[in-house]
Amino acid sequence: MNNQLRGLLYYFRTHMKRAFLIFWSILLGITIITLVAAYILRNEDGVMTFTFWIPMYFFCAIYGFTIVKKCIPYFLKIGATRKNIFLGVGIFFSTVSATFALLAAIFQSIANLFVKQLNIDILSFIHIAMVYEDTWYNRWLIDFILMLVCFTFLFLLGLLFYKYGLLISGIVMGIVFFGLIFSAFKGWMATFFQYIVNLDFHFIWQLALLAIILYGLSWIFLRKITTVRA
Repeated sequence: MNNQLRGLLYYFRTHMKRAFLIFWSILLGITIITLVAAYILRNEDGVMTFTFWIPMYFFCAIYGFTIVKKCIPYFLKIGATRKNIFLGVGIFFSTVSATFALLAAIFQSIANLFVKQLNIDILSFIHIAMVYEDTWYNRWLIDFILMLVCFTFLFLLGLLFYKYGLLISGIVMGIVFFGLIFSAFKGWMATFFQYIVNLDFHFIWQLALLAIILYGLSWIFLRKITTVRA
């Protein structure tokens, strides 16, 4: 690993530190409040559910999109090569996804322990892994891969907006949105989700391949990107 790539990774680490601390402070605070509320209401009728993965996926998606405008032009101005930017962003996405997935798996295991010890029957933690096998490793792997998909898809979308501007990108997004609405109207969307539910764990590996393909496509935009936005 060359010095320039190390510098880019150091910038990513320092740039994200504040957002990282704020995000996890809020998420853990909400988790604690939920546990306390569930304990107080444990003898009442009803069900409470909680999840770590939805806010994490949203965070990764938003960060993947905004990193284009905030970081890429700066890297180009200080003389970073596009190859190192491509590698640095990929390493950064992978590291953050692995770290977030690990923290979520640990915190959910701790929270489940409290729920079990305190007999809080009305509270349950939901996760996509429940469709397959809800183990610690499966939760980590699924979160890791899906966060990579969120990162890479929105990063690619951010590059599209950066390179071609609002008009062209808006047209592309409009076509995609229209396609989603049309597929939902025709019932294809429901069929697709039912197909996903009936799939085995190999579907997660297919999503991992999708993340690799999406990130590979980002090189098409990165290799000729400049500091001038469209």
